[in-house]
Amino acid sequence: MSFLYLIYYLYRKGIVQTPEDINFTTFGISSILLLISFIIHGLSFKVLAKKYDVYVKSIDSLMVFGMYIITRYLPGKVWIFVGPATFLNDKYGYPMDKLLTISLTSQFLNLWVGLAICSVAVVFLPVPLVVSILCLVGWLALSLVLFTQYAHRIVSILLSRIVKRKIDIPWISFRKNMSVLPFYGLIWILYSFAFLLMGMSLGANPSAVLFFSFPIASIIGMIAIFVPGGLGVREGALVYILTLGGVSLIEASTISAFSRLWFLVGEMIIFVMGISLNFFIKNKKQDNALG
Repeated sequence: MSFLYLIYYLYRKGIVQTPEDINFTTFGISSILLLISFIIHGLSFKVLAKKYDVYVKSIDSLMVFGMYIITRYLPGKVWIFVGPATFLNDKYGYPMDKLLTISLTSQFLNLWVGLAICSVAVVFLPVPLVVSILCLVGWLALSLVLFTQYAHRIVSILLSRIVKRKIDIPWISFRKNMSVLPFYGLIWILYSFAFLLMGMSLGANPSAVLFFSFPIASIIGMIAIFVPGGLGVREGALVYILTLGGVSLIEASTISAFSRLWFLVGEMIIFVMGISLNFFIKNKKQDNALG
């Protein structure tokens, strides 16, 4: 509701405009690609879990992703990885610490691949040098923390001393998880291509800026862990990057605001799907038990 009010306020100020001519065919394709991206993202837990000798059905992997997708709008975003682990622990009986490690590893690998794409993207975008350096340094720092035991140990100790409690950041074997990295790369590429088509449906010209701006803005929103769903942060980053690429402020603001509604509707569809799957599976088990 707060976001809708913000759009209304920006619309009244003339910063956001109603698109005059929407290409519904292109918009429909972008929406389908977005939902496909969500489905592939939902299956990523199953793909990664196999690496840790944890076997989850595809429908359960997709179901828990859908059920907890909106928890990213809770400050701290803890339930986005705790929720699926808790659900699968109850259903399959795998150790909770192992499921949490897999869930956290999935989040970190997704972030790492996204940062890698951002580091490549800044080459094609007219962003300031400091932004390019921050992307590259952030990716290298995350690589050291996640994939090298020495840096991982140092960061874990420092964080534990800062927050006065033990912080367990999963150490990830690069060799063990190398084969799943293209899976996360595909997710980001589909997200970006879907955003490109969505922008084009509103009248924007296809460009590298339109394609690469979404992963960079999304990563910035993910890093802002205390901002629910990156609300406002992702949109601000999108406007900044698009205007640097020559898009007018009004057009950039319109695309940015519209993209959040577009993305949120997609998330709600996946959420309803996850809840529905859980409901029908429970009812089916009860019917079988009674039968």
